[in-house]
Amino acid sequence: MAKQHKKNKKKQISKKEGEQQPRRIRVAHQALLICLAALIFCHVGSIAVKEQILESVMAHASVQGDIVNDAGSSGSETKIKMKDEKPSQSFSSDWEMIKHFSLNYDSDGLHQRLKQSFDSSERAYDPSQRKTRLHPDLASRGGALDRTTRHKLIHDMEQFDYYCNNKDMNLKGQSLQLFQKTLPAVYGSTLQRLDAASKRGEFDEETEYYKFGPEDKDILHFYNRAMFMPSFGRHDHQHQIDGGMMASTEAPLLTPRNWSHVEKQWFGEDPHYANPGIVVVDDVLSPETLRRVREYLLVSTMWYEAKTPRYGRYVGAYIGDGLHDTLLTEVAYELHRAMPRVMEGHALKQLWSYKYESSAHEEDEGRTGVHVHADDAMVNLNIWLTPDEANLDPTSGGLVVYTVKPPQHMVEFTDFNSNWEYVEEHLLRPSNYENVTIPYKQNRAVIFDSFLFHRTDRHRFKSGYENRRINLTFLYGDKQSTAKRSAFESEL
Repeated sequence: MAKQHKKNKKKQISKKEGEQQPRRIRVAHQALLICLAALIFCHVGSIAVKEQILESVMAHASVQGDIVNDAGSSGSETKIKMKDEKPSQSFSSDWEMIKHFSLNYDSDGLHQRLKQSFDSSERAYDPSQRKTRLHPDLASRGGALDRTTRHKLIHDMEQFDYYCNNKDMNLKGQSLQLFQKTLPAVYGSTLQRLDAASKRGEFDEETEYYKFGPEDKDILHFYNRAMFMPSFGRHDHQHQIDGGMMASTEAPLLTPRNWSHVEKQWFGEDPHYANPGIVVVDDVLSPETLRRVREYLLVSTMWYEAKTPRYGRYVGAYIGDGLHDTLLTEVAYELHRAMPRVMEGHALKQLWSYKYESSAHEEDEGRTGVHVHADDAMVNLNIWLTPDEANLDPTSGGLVVYTVKPPQHMVEFTDFNSNWEYVEEHLLRPSNYENVTIPYKQNRAVIFDSFLFHRTDRHRFKSGYENRRINLTFLYGDKQSTAKRSAFESEL
């Protein structure tokens, strides 16, 4: 494999007057101004007046040509993407694009391409910026703009409440009214209609989505839009110095450790380790990285995917649909650098995060998470982010990894992830459900062969938005790769 190269050079933050306020608060102010424009949309009938309002608000927020102001890696200098800017290279899939930039650890280049595509999609909060339709795959996976589930609405309402009670957001006046009164009222009304439709038998809440009707028109301005997308990138990490001036730092992303020992466990070279191919690393992120990643996932509105309860009560965010902050790709690349033997030939392929309902449901037998499946990659790295105090059962809440892979005849990814009955009857049962179960622990990483069947363990967390179980997943490599795999390859 070609050696990874071209590390990003340090970039200094220009110390301009008036730029002493933390970056994420400035971006929050701009994003909230755009929220107010959408609020006015709900009450103004004239299209011409709407356009004038948007133009005025967008100019005041200094985000013309871009739905959210992004200073990128330079920290203080604002870069505005021109509306007529065209990508310089085309890719056949998101995976090919992610791989292209990841081979050189180019997080800034990947971020620019993903953000360019995202900002011009139907996710854009400003209607005038919506140049391309939402990809059908995103809608079919549960990220549509015109339908929802009960647990998705509740999640979003809890997030709005979190904004109002988070002093760092510093919401005041009309901004506070938007998140404290307007949005809860709009979402609450849709939730009432959803519940009423379910009771009337108009749709099966367990297996079907609630489709928005004419009475739900107000929620269409907000639902699954990029309302608040702050930047938490590594280069935006700043500290106060010398009378309030800001300076960037290069704090370590990972907790220092002997990663070569982790690799020996992976390949079965440690005679004292019993589960090669399934490795647990505690305290994987540095304390500051953990704090920033968790804050980013709590405040950002890119939780667009919601499965029906049959598939689990959780919401999801993906790198190709808003989850593209450079903080996460830098973490992904740092993990890749740390384990060159494990990651040989396996560039970053996919990145996602899931946020779960806290309370288990009896009809789910305690499972509100992801059901049994395998992932279309070579290496799976899963990190848990919610504080341990939220977990009401420390012996559970983690991950169950079965020592079974899909058979050769199940070539396609969908073959084994949509046929639970076959997997259960013909693969897991004959193996006596042999598995390695890893209990939940904050900042614990589970690294395993991605083709092994696995599922979320039963979990029971405290109620409340900040107590929701959150996992962050990185996938590396393609299953067709001929490079070395874990020690499981010869055993299964």
